[in-house]
Amino acid sequence: MRELTFIVQGPIVKNTKHCLASIRDNFPNSMIILSTWEKSDVADLDYDTAIFNHDPGAIEISPDKFNNVNRLIVSTQSGLQKVSTPFAVKTRTDISFANNNIISHIYNLKNASLFAKQIIAPTLFFRDPRKKPLLFHISDIFHAGNTSDMRDLWKIPLAPEPETSQWLNDKSYRFNYWPSLKYRYTPEQYWITSTFWRLRI
Repeated sequence: MRELTFIVQGPIVKNTKHCLASIRDNFPNSMIILSTWEKSDVADLDYDTAIFNHDPGAIEISPDKFNNVNRLIVSTQSGLQKVSTPFAVKTRTDISFANNNIISHIYNLKNASLFAKQIIAPTLFFRDPRKKPLLFHISDIFHAGNTSDMRDLWKIPLAPEPETSQWLNDKSYRFNYWPSLKYRYTPEQYWITSTFWRLRI
């Protein structure tokens, strides 16, 4: 599918080589943009364009726990800026594709309310608020859609403080099921709620 570009965002990890190879095998005519960090070793990796972003860093939210939402935003936004095809898929450097079934879904996107067309997201890590108290928790494994809609989806500012790490320090929140975590939103909640309010207001 020559009309499709993959933005593979994040750090170079053990599975990145397999991730890129799986895209090349299943989508041989698509472009691959690798959006990673400065000084990353990309030797022996199969991609068309590499972007070496300045790492905004992770935000410590509790001992040994970090919020990577700003890394997610920076690497995704810079990748989407380089896309020149009508369709785009944002995915992570640790995710691999077993088939090309996503193509049929992209060609059959329906009209949507917030965007021109639907944006595809997997159900894996899509939290059901009836089971866990996390509203608007959409999976970040991959998103696919019209490039213009994808850019609208990710047209958000970096996550602010203290909301990103210590928002609940001086607040009583009855639905906080993880007392050790003080952030207002998970990374997945932050980017989708930021997009929602920007497009609604």
